[in-house]
Amino acid sequence: IEHLRALETDDLEATLVAVARVRVESFLSPSGMRMQRVINAESYRFPELLMLYYVQSTGSTVKFLTDLLLRHAERGDLVVERPEATAAIFLSMAVGAPGRGMLTGNLQNAENLDDYIAFTVRLFLNGIKRR
Repeated sequence: IEHLRALETDDLEATLVAVARVRVESFLSPSGMRMQRVINAESYRFPELLMLYYVQSTGSTVKFLTDLLLRHAERGDLVVERPEATAAIFLSMAVGAPGRGMLTGNLQNAENLDDYIAFTVRLFLNGIKRR
């Protein structure tokens, strides 16, 4: 969470882009990919392993994003009805999809990844900005 807090700026869009980029890079790192393979292969036999992995990786990011979104909602910038679900959906859109895309070859390079993340963040924010 400290690393995520260091990415935070007054610009919510820039913060979300930075968080997504860091999470995708972590997901696609050699150790991240090894961990994902272990989780995928063993989670059916050890469901507690999947839960532990979620709590220690994704769960902390969801908590950070939930708090971030709530602070912006309190300022009147956003409408966030279900903050934790909203944060999880953001991660799925901005991190899960491009992470899988890079692994399967649908996003071939970092330029495509940066464009995808920027597009996703704009799409997400357009859905929760106060009208």
